[in-house]
Amino acid sequence: MATTNEYNADSIQVLRGRDAVRRRPGMYVGDTHDGSGMHHMLWEILGNAIDEHLAGFATHVHIEINGHRITIEDNGRGLSLAALEIVFTELHAGTDKRPHVHLSSRMWGIGAAPVNALSSDLEVTTWRDGHEHSQRFVHGDPCGPIEYRGRSTRTGTRVSFVPDFTIFTNVPWDAPMIEARCQHLAALLPGLAIAIDGNTHHYAEGLASLLREGRELVEPFRVRAAHEGIEIDAAIAWHAGPPSIASFVNCSPTVDGVHLQALRAATHAVIARRFHRGRISRTRIERNMLAVVHVMLAHPRFGNPSRDWLQNPEVGKAVRTIVERELSRHFDEAPAALDALLLLLQPRSRPATRSDRSTPCPTRSARARSRRPRARARAGTVAR
Repeated sequence: MATTNEYNADSIQVLRGRDAVRRRPGMYVGDTHDGSGMHHMLWEILGNAIDEHLAGFATHVHIEINGHRITIEDNGRGLSLAALEIVFTELHAGTDKRPHVHLSSRMWGIGAAPVNALSSDLEVTTWRDGHEHSQRFVHGDPCGPIEYRGRSTRTGTRVSFVPDFTIFTNVPWDAPMIEARCQHLAALLPGLAIAIDGNTHHYAEGLASLLREGRELVEPFRVRAAHEGIEIDAAIAWHAGPPSIASFVNCSPTVDGVHLQALRAATHAVIARRFHRGRISRTRIERNMLAVVHVMLAHPRFGNPSRDWLQNPEVGKAVRTIVERELSRHFDEAPAALDALLLLLQPRSRPATRSDRSTPCPTRSARARSRRPRARARAGTVAR
């Protein structure tokens, strides 16, 4: 009997909600075996806490690692009860009223619902409007209704979860890597203090603190400004050591892009106009330069899947305009800093060559003459 292979609507399987995330976790958090996927879950929850800071509310974030359980707590506004249910159960729930910080360098923000679906246990506590509420989930399913825990004067949100190790390979949290990332975030966001396992990172200098790491520097040039909806933060300094230039977009590191190219072009333009010979290469300017630029915008466009090459042309224009204007003003107001920089940028003296010597060295000539008789004797000749 012949069989028929029919393909119709009944042949299509549609995965929705929690089941879609648990069946295809790699689409949401990436690799589930090398540890990067479970760390991506942390970046999502931490990104929500940083969003509260960027909105003008949270000033402190605490991270605690206890075995496989990790807890992230902020002192922001807290979640309303309606928002709690939506944020942790509905995929792609969020707001489009402000840019969301994507702390993962290779995955777009996924929200808290996939984190909940990929956790064996998750508990969220919210303090808002004078009350404390909490809810617990297992494998993404609520264990019951939201629990009321009484009155409270504090505000904020705490999320505590354990990754589901039936989905992820059982690897520990990378505490040193998490702490290093928190240090960078604290420098990028000088108004925010981030504590991890009792170690608090808070840098009032902001980006300048990244330049000072282990280095002795004169006061770096610093500019913070907004231009047509783009927030720009940059710091530049020079020292006697090798160069180091870094860039960030919405708190995530980038390898290149229009923001970094504009920073370098603006720096070269300002210094070239003040160099006493009128010409100086970008290579010489950057030979001892330390610089970092961070831009924040609502809709970044990247030129590659890894999202580390910014392409928004309006960002390049804004960075060049702001940095060129403010760096020129800095040198006009601090001529001593300009003089020190121009001295550092002077061409390095090259070693003397044979063509540079107009007369032979007497000492070398005497040594050469004294060796000639011995050399002739070894060759079987007699010096006369």
